[in-house]
Parts: sequence; structure tokens; C-alpha cells
Amino acid sequence: MRLLPPISATVARLRQLLVRLDRLDRVIVAVGRIEARQVAADPSDDLCAHEFRVFSQNGEDGVIQFLLSRVNVGNKRFVEFGVGDYSEANTRFLALHDHWSGLVIEGNSRDVTRLKRDSTFWRYDITVVSAFITREKIDHLLADNGMTGEIGLLSIDVDGNDYWIFDAISVVRPAIVIIEYNHRFGPNRAVTVPYDPGFRRDRAHYSHIYYGASLRALCLVAERK
Repeated sequence: MRLLPPISATVARLRQLLVRLDRLDRVIVAVGRIEARQVAADPSDDLCAHEFRVFSQNGEDGVIQFLLSRVNVGNKRFVEFGVGDYSEANTRFLALHDHWSGLVIEGNSRDVTRLKRDSTFWRYDITVVSAFITREKIDHLLADNGMTGEIGLLSIDVDGNDYWIFDAISVVRPAIVIIEYNHRFGPNRAVTVPYDPGFRRDRAHYSHIYYGASLRALCLVAERK
């Protein structure tokens, strides 16, 4: 008969694992810090040349550092929604490296549970809210969590109503905006999916490529704002 290990031994192993994970996070941030210094020293205006990834899905961490070296950001606060469990996010490096504060919103309750267990949320000034975002309630969510007026960065990635939510936001004025666009709509026409407050990419079409808006559509909203 196999006996289970004592609870104390299991807890000790978990603590050791957490320590190793914490050290790994520090190493990752340290490498990102080196890359950020290189970006700041590079006079090139080529966005692609400045891409690097620490916690972002692709090269957004580097692009953000590039923009911060050229955009005057007075209020170092961010808002990001559609973050999953925050293991891949556009603002995590800002919190850990640049010590920004911020608000993250996620509609998946399981991701929010994992997210709240992450040490990032007791070490840094980040508020996490569990909510499914619609254009009708986004301003209320922001205002109720202290996000009004000028902020440094707004990141939107909800795989659906991105255009409509960006258009509806009025309580914050971000210096930098990051929004995922759907390249399949092409770069020249202003195209978006019709607004549906319950939009789900996995239910809208079996291909999973029917969502969001074209780059031109998002640019028009940004110019109007």
C-alpha cells in the first residue's frame, strides 16, 4: 500500500517551487530591463526594430518601451482588459519593470481566480476585476475602480466588440492605445462586426476568424477621439 507524503512535506515542496518561480520571474524581468535600455538608446523610429517580448504575446513589450521613450506620459497608470490569467499581457512588464499601477479586467472567472493567486497582485499596485465587458458598462467599470481622466496606456483585446468598446470609452484619456485588429478585413476599409453585447468569437463563426475590426476602422475612432 502506497502512503501519501505528509502534508508538511508537500507544503515545503510547494514553497520551494514558488521560490524558484519567483527567481525565474526576476531573471525574465532583468533580461527585459537590458532590452529596454537598448530600445531607449536606439535612435531608429522603426517599430519592428524595437520589438521584444517579456510577458507580451508578441513584441508589444518592446514597442511600448519604444513609445514611452518618445511620448510624454504624465500619469503612469494603465488599463488592460481581455488579459486571460495575465501570464501573457501588454501591461505586466510595465508593472514589474516601470512600477506603473493599473486595472485589469477579465471575463473568465477561472482566469481571474488564477490571476488573483499570482504574487504580482500583492507585490504591485494592480486591481483585478471580474466582468464581461460591454459598451454599455465599460465607463462605469472604469470609474467605479478609480480610472478616470488621463492615463498612460489603454490595452483592448476582447476578440469581438473591440471597436465598439473603444468607441464607447469616454471617462479616460490614454496617451497610448493598443488594440488588436483583424488583418483579414484588410488595411483600407473601415470594417467591424456588428455590435452584440453577448458576442463570443467561438460562437460567432466556426472558423473563429470572424471578430473585431479593421485597422482603418480603429484609426478613425482614434482620430475622432
